[in-house]
Amino acid sequence: MGKNRKERKDNRREENNKKTNKVLLNRLFYLALVIMAFVLYANSLSNDYSFGDDAVKFEKTKHGPHPVIKDIPGIFATPSGDQKGSFRTYRPLSRMLFAIEYQLTGYTGKVPQISHVFNLLLYLFGILLLFGLLKKLFRNYNPWFPFLVALFFLTNPLHTSVVDNLRNRDVLLAFIFGIWAMRLFIRWIEKQEIRDLYFGSLVYFFALWSHEQALNFVFVFPLVLYFFTGAKKKQIWTLFFSQAAIVLFALFVPYLWLPDQHIPLEFAENPLVEDHGFLALIGTVIVTFGWAFKMLVFPYPLRFYYGYNMIETGAAGNGWLWVSLGIIIVLLLIAIKGFRKKDLLSFIILFFFFSFIGYSNLFMPMPGIVDERFLFVPSLAIAMLITWLLFAIFRADKGELKRMIGVWILALFILLPYSGLTIIRNKDWKTEKSIFDHDLPLLKKSAYINNIFAAKRLEPIANAMKQKASPFKFILPVIKEVEEFTWKALDVDTTYIDAWVRLGYINAEFYGNQSLRRVESFEKSGKKDELQQEKLKVTEYFTKAQFYYDKALEYGPEDSASVYYLISEAAALQQLRDKQALDLLEAIKLDPDNRKYQAKLIEAYMYGGRFPHALTAIENYRRQFPDSDIPYVNLGGYYYFKGDTTRAIVNYKIAIEKGTKPEVGKLLAKYYTEHGNIDSANYFLQKAYEASRTYDPEKY
Repeated sequence: MGKNRKERKDNRREENNKKTNKVLLNRLFYLALVIMAFVLYANSLSNDYSFGDDAVKFEKTKHGPHPVIKDIPGIFATPSGDQKGSFRTYRPLSRMLFAIEYQLTGYTGKVPQISHVFNLLLYLFGILLLFGLLKKLFRNYNPWFPFLVALFFLTNPLHTSVVDNLRNRDVLLAFIFGIWAMRLFIRWIEKQEIRDLYFGSLVYFFALWSHEQALNFVFVFPLVLYFFTGAKKKQIWTLFFSQAAIVLFALFVPYLWLPDQHIPLEFAENPLVEDHGFLALIGTVIVTFGWAFKMLVFPYPLRFYYGYNMIETGAAGNGWLWVSLGIIIVLLLIAIKGFRKKDLLSFIILFFFFSFIGYSNLFMPMPGIVDERFLFVPSLAIAMLITWLLFAIFRADKGELKRMIGVWILALFILLPYSGLTIIRNKDWKTEKSIFDHDLPLLKKSAYINNIFAAKRLEPIANAMKQKASPFKFILPVIKEVEEFTWKALDVDTTYIDAWVRLGYINAEFYGNQSLRRVESFEKSGKKDELQQEKLKVTEYFTKAQFYYDKALEYGPEDSASVYYLISEAAALQQLRDKQALDLLEAIKLDPDNRKYQAKLIEAYMYGGRFPHALTAIENYRRQFPDSDIPYVNLGGYYYFKGDTTRAIVNYKIAIEKGTKPEVGKLLAKYYTEHGNIDSANYFLQKAYEASRTYDPEKY
């Protein structure tokens, strides 16, 4: 009897020791994940804004250059900055977080660095939440199994495109809410409490309002219940249809108040925007799945964007199409075979397909055709697959030490290069310049990225060239670089409208304009030979510009209005006012509500001496845009030129009251000073000062 009591006591002690060891091991796992996250991403915390972060950095509001807490109602009333695609994107939660974050930390001057800290903390929170879910799913497995899955997921270098790129915080939030919802749905099955289903649905709603990537979870939720819980068919179908309803509500109800606008994808971003038929679509979907599988298995080289022609679409002659199709067929056969048995490998394969299908181009063309951020959730499949293979190779299900040693050693051979790639990639994301410097050599076939790089290089020097003291010779190397990458974009896609327009702009506004300045200089200095040679160059540059603009008109008739406007600007540089007016009339015919075009038409008529036409244009402008100062500024100038000072002053005063440029206030201040009316002079000088702070020259 005493022996039995002692045995029971020893058994209880042994059981308590096991529980204690299990709790200790579990805490060590959590601690290891925290430490590993900071080791991997510590060098990202000093990063600045990078490619695509403009939506975070420059989302101007009425309260300033960054959104703040006061802007939150407006955030929920407007679409996200990324409107490319066939529907309006609505991601208010990440924008709300950025607003709160800037309100609290904007004064520090370290906003991007603080944002990177928050991104890492969100990522870490998502990892810990995931580990908690994995422990529940794999509770009958070796405790090292869920930890290694979480560790392989954490170290995956593909995740740098989400963690390091601040604009992708919405993907992190969608992941966090998606995993949280999944845990609640599992608890709903285990405890049979309907409130978990309701609360889980609410959390999933938040995921969908973080990023559309959460849509894929609608397929994953039932899959998890089927494989890892005792859920009945009715419960699984209830979950699927209820969450499908949440998807419809979350994605389409905002259409009731969002403005009816979006930017269509360009051909250079995804050729599927043009109808290539069903076979081309299916072929591209197959190639996309093949690319995803390849990147998950071997995540190298990493690129921040793809687009046309980085990924060959589904043409029959594309060998990768048939390789991808073979991989898909084999994987699906394995998944189907193990489905009824609830085999883990079957779950892993189906998880990969269901978590990626929304980004496979099947339902709509995706920006860039493919993107590494689309693999954030699917990368969990490869983490599970690697762990499953390690345990299968060493038969380590029971956790014997000698077998686990083999698992750990082989895991290190995967984790070390994963970690190294992640740490190195963080440096690439440090700034927009650094990511371009590293990835451009890998993106030679991407028309979109070569074009974007050219546009970004051109932007800062475009304004410099408009100054009287032009720094042309200093920025000439940059102009040459812009031309080089513009031609690279055209080498990939000869129909690229933006690229043709840019070449026209460079030849007119840079080379042509600079050549005109030299002509003026040679005329003043009397250098006749140089003058004649330079005039020939002027003709050459503007002829080239017209040729490139004509190419843009040929390939992009839908963009003709803006091209005609640029042609009119080239004519204005050459003082060809009649041609400028004709080109502006073409632009206005295509875009009659554009204020800038109509204001420039008035200017063309005025400078060309066609005053009756100018007066008609002014009157048309005043009727169409009664709130504008433009007609009154022009009328003031017209009457001033005619010597009717009284009527000129009347029109200038009206322009002042409507809010005009500061030069008008200064002109009136000078006039009244000359006439001894100091009070009026001071009044208009104050108006000029106010206008210098508030007037937007790009308003019209």
